[in-house]
Amino acid sequence: MVNFAVGFFSSCIIHNLNSIVRVKALENMRLSQYAMLVFVVLVYSCSYTKKLNNGQTAYDSKRYALAIDFFEEEFESEKNQERKARIALLMGRSYHFMNQNSNALRWFQKSVSISYQNPALSEMAFALKREERYKDAYETFQKIQKKYGRDPLVERELNICKQAQQWLILPKGMTVELSSFGGNSEYSDYSPSFYGDEFIVFSSDRYGDRSKDQYEWTGNAFSDLYIQSEKGGEVRYFDQTINSDANDATLVFTQDLNEAYFTRCFSDNEDQEDQYCKIMKSQRVNDSWSEPAVVSFENEFTNYGHPALIESDSVMVFTVKDPDGSETYDLYYSERVEDGWSMAFPMPESINTDGNEKFPTADQDTIYFSSDYLPGLGGLDIFKTYLRSNGSWSPPQNLRAPYNSGADDFGLIIKKNNKRKDVLKEGYFTSSRDEAQNDQIFKFVTKSVTEKEDEIAEDSLEVPTDFDVYLAIRVVYNEYQNPNDPTSKVISKKALINANVIIENLEIDEELTTDSQGRVIQKIEKDSDYVLTVRKKDYLNATKKVSSKNVTPKKGENSFTINVEIALDKLELDKEFVMENIYYDFDKSNIREESKPSLNRLKEILDSNPQLKVELASHTDCQGNDAYNQDLSYRRAKAAVNYMISKGINSNRLRAKGFGELKLLEKCECTECTEEQHQANRRTTFKLSLF
Repeated sequence: MVNFAVGFFSSCIIHNLNSIVRVKALENMRLSQYAMLVFVVLVYSCSYTKKLNNGQTAYDSKRYALAIDFFEEEFESEKNQERKARIALLMGRSYHFMNQNSNALRWFQKSVSISYQNPALSEMAFALKREERYKDAYETFQKIQKKYGRDPLVERELNICKQAQQWLILPKGMTVELSSFGGNSEYSDYSPSFYGDEFIVFSSDRYGDRSKDQYEWTGNAFSDLYIQSEKGGEVRYFDQTINSDANDATLVFTQDLNEAYFTRCFSDNEDQEDQYCKIMKSQRVNDSWSEPAVVSFENEFTNYGHPALIESDSVMVFTVKDPDGSETYDLYYSERVEDGWSMAFPMPESINTDGNEKFPTADQDTIYFSSDYLPGLGGLDIFKTYLRSNGSWSPPQNLRAPYNSGADDFGLIIKKNNKRKDVLKEGYFTSSRDEAQNDQIFKFVTKSVTEKEDEIAEDSLEVPTDFDVYLAIRVVYNEYQNPNDPTSKVISKKALINANVIIENLEIDEELTTDSQGRVIQKIEKDSDYVLTVRKKDYLNATKKVSSKNVTPKKGENSFTINVEIALDKLELDKEFVMENIYYDFDKSNIREESKPSLNRLKEILDSNPQLKVELASHTDCQGNDAYNQDLSYRRAKAAVNYMISKGINSNRLRAKGFGELKLLEKCECTECTEEQHQANRRTTFKLSLF
């Protein structure tokens, strides 16, 4: 989750500590005999007095988007291998806290490859679990066990990896699909709550009329509460009184809709640097909501959040992080009394674990909550427990797939007034699955299954030999970490409507147009190869090869869908772009290995856009005399051109140009420049133009 979802508590509560907690526990495996990173989680303090001038200070202040920018530069320039491995580890953790698990995994793997004896190996194992790569995760835990000896925690994870593969089997009669709430924005939409029979209130970190400031943990807006009809329609702010300039989220109503409880993270006064998250109460008076106030049981220096109401609104269940207690979050409850609420009591140890228990919701006497420590599929998994007749709580039960996945899953709500006879249960939950890299709200429906259907064993279903194949294409446009470099890291993708999609190798080449979600779908032939070309005015063309050979539907299904995403970039002619990671050693002109991916990306652009040519220019640092630098820069640009030619680009589409030290980015006194500043000046740029 990108913000409140799992780590919302304003810059105060750490986002999804599952791997961190487990890494700390794995220290028992003699990891302490090696150089162990000290990861200090300032959960209850949000002081930002440090000057943020490097990755570590940004990371310590939980400004992970900014930390990543610093760490990338530091990783490139760092020569010491142990420090390089440490930077890669912190990069992985930063991406993990921003819910970009695939990027986190990549950096954990880099850290392990540089220095095997560091905590990144266990971080990597948990990241593999979150990717649902249980076999790979199992093998990685085995490596940990082999290197550091047998340990109950590792044995536990090995068993979970075996079990998880079985838990992915879907139950009969149940479907899960992405809901329409919030218009499926590129931001995080999470923690839905029913408001009467028609509306849903949910949390989002999108930029709205009030959300102008940036929350520097995620780079998005502060969270606010929004409302939308369950049938769709306009997304609106829920209430101007309840929403504030701080993070506001995870709202729940009493049954009569006259009281609202939600989480807000704020400081008591402008001079206070530390922020804490509190459960707020607002009352409905004459169709408006009162100014929210902190609920009575809360202590000043403790974080609270995620309220849920059970027992006819007489009991509130919520999550707590006490700065004087454990390093994780537990579930607590409070009983309604005459003058407010009683003191808070912890839920039993069968529910509260060494990990994190968060996001409780209620359905009559059943509590749904998420845990990252109870045996699950990867991240936060949804569990349920219910109040038994003797007043005790039942052992937590994992809801398995499709409620749960390798990603974070939480905030499940059950619809009470179901009017469909064939539907046993329906509702919503939040998940960051499907590489969304943010939280989205999913809808589930469980239908009744006939006795005959129930008797059909999964193994008895045959794989059909006669089936249809469909090609589902989603067209997006990229937004880059560096807006001036379309070869830099992609930070978000947005649907591109009215793009033309040409599918070659049908009986007649088909040209389709993307809809409001950037999608097209087309039935294709089995055992065939296709070339997809996507075009839109003012964008660069893109091509992709797709094959329907060797596809097989699941047992009992009579169709197979191939899902493809194609990203376009905006076409900007005669504009100079600095290419990411195209660096040169001092006095050298050879192409370094880490430079090749950016050049390969440029080669793909030229392959898909035969109407374009490119000028590759190189710049030197200030070291050396002018004439020598002019020659060196040309040789560097020529080396990039030669690399492109070796990859099949016609030489008449390429031009090399050297600028020497005429256009320095870092205009420091040459003898005072750092190596990082020299490296920034030793850069390659490109310009696109038409023939």
